[in-house]
Amino acid sequence: MADNPQEKLLAVASLIADKARTSGGRAYIVGGWCRDRLLGHASSDIDMEWFGASPEQVAACLTGLDYQVIIPSQPGMVPFKVILGSEGFIDITLPMCPEATACGEEKLVLNPSLPIEKAALRRDFTCNAIYHDLLDQSWQDPFGGIADTQSGLLRLVPGLDGQSMNETIPLRACRLAARLGFRLDNATELAIRQTVARGCLGQLDPVLKTKEMTKLLTGCEKPSMGIRLADELGVLQSLFPEIAALIEVPQNPVHHPEGSAYEHTLLVVDAAAELARELGREDAVKLMLAALFHDVGKLTTTKVRQEPDGLKISSHGHEVESVAIARRYFQGLDFSHRTRMQVNKLVVNHMKPMELAKRSKENQAVFDNLVRQLVRAVYPADFSIFLRLCRADQRGRANHNIEARELALLGPIEDSIRRNGFLERPNHRLMSGKSLRDLGFHEDSFDFRSMITGVEAQRDKGGIRTTDDASRYLLIHFGMSRSGIPETLLDTPAKKAVFYKALRVEILEGRIKTFGEIQGWAASWGHEGGSLMPAV
Repeated sequence: MADNPQEKLLAVASLIADKARTSGGRAYIVGGWCRDRLLGHASSDIDMEWFGASPEQVAACLTGLDYQVIIPSQPGMVPFKVILGSEGFIDITLPMCPEATACGEEKLVLNPSLPIEKAALRRDFTCNAIYHDLLDQSWQDPFGGIADTQSGLLRLVPGLDGQSMNETIPLRACRLAARLGFRLDNATELAIRQTVARGCLGQLDPVLKTKEMTKLLTGCEKPSMGIRLADELGVLQSLFPEIAALIEVPQNPVHHPEGSAYEHTLLVVDAAAELARELGREDAVKLMLAALFHDVGKLTTTKVRQEPDGLKISSHGHEVESVAIARRYFQGLDFSHRTRMQVNKLVVNHMKPMELAKRSKENQAVFDNLVRQLVRAVYPADFSIFLRLCRADQRGRANHNIEARELALLGPIEDSIRRNGFLERPNHRLMSGKSLRDLGFHEDSFDFRSMITGVEAQRDKGGIRTTDDASRYLLIHFGMSRSGIPETLLDTPAKKAVFYKALRVEILEGRIKTFGEIQGWAASWGHEGGSLMPAV
């Protein structure tokens, strides 16, 4: 078997085609692989259509392969799947055609004897209705898809119009046009506009919408081309109205000479797409979603005011509102909770580096502490993805000297992270439950959560930097008040002041290091001859 993933996919597809022929049928490669092959592009998966065999016959043939085979419970509606591990997979469908039901509606039914020109009618575009026979290297092209592919034309298969079009097709058209650089023919554009006008895109299945959205954002060199086309056709307004509305949102021309928040967003999306090529698929999706939604909150937070020196435009707090809007969109999409949560972390923090840039010339320890807080705030999202989002945000502007601005913004942060190793333990807390128990505290007497968060709050303020600092803080702020000394020995304010001042000194100078030692010290307070008895 070939080592190259593409060659391995083809080798297995040829094996499947041979099994189909041996059993009296025929299996063709169809769809995207054929189109991409004609364009000279590689494909990471293969779709096949198997003619002349029942679902049971196909299942019997596939189970003999040395690969994982998933046999659907509803063949036709769901494909057979042959999984080749990291090399990709092969989906296998059977021919289907529409059939009238008793109530006058149409449904697709299996028909293994269907000719190719009939089976191809359930495809979307002519460029996806091309069949290739691996056994004799022949092509079947019932609707002129080869010519359309070669001329860069996206055209619906015969019979599809604005009344019968699947709700997924408008979004898919925008994605394919952007990825392939194709143009829509007039009839296809009209049909899409009619479909949008019917208002059916709002009922688009979340799984299918997510799939097409993900492919548009991660599978195109310039996703902005697909988003612009979606806007022109009304698809964007139907599916993502807040993003479409950004075209009316002005920005400060000093920082954003490119114009509206919409133009900035598209530039950021394209810059992120370039940076996402270094990432795996899951991380690329997070980056692209963050880029798409990062400024959508400007729709409701942008303020324009007249001042003596001219118009002032601001969008304070837009990152928080962006997360709120993104959350609403995510309710209708099929992204995992982990992905949604991490995208929100990326978006809500994307303005923090600009705030830190103003502090980079101050005390280094203070700046490092702020960087540590930023790393913790972004966690559990990958900080390298966050930095890519910030870079894309800078590159998505029409300013001069973008590289210098980017370096000035992110350079000090990256330097601080390297020096301090913040990414090694991004959510590291100075104290834990074990640390508190080692200090002699017990859960049944103390609120460990408030003690740990109290330490971190002081750490953020810069008052605590090490575990020793944290231990002293806990002993003073939580342990001293529970020393166990009888109130009769502290019956005046003066005695209390002396007691607690002396105890604090013992802790700060390191002679008392545990809660038990506080209690022992307090127990000896006031005893005649005791070294801890001060003169009052």
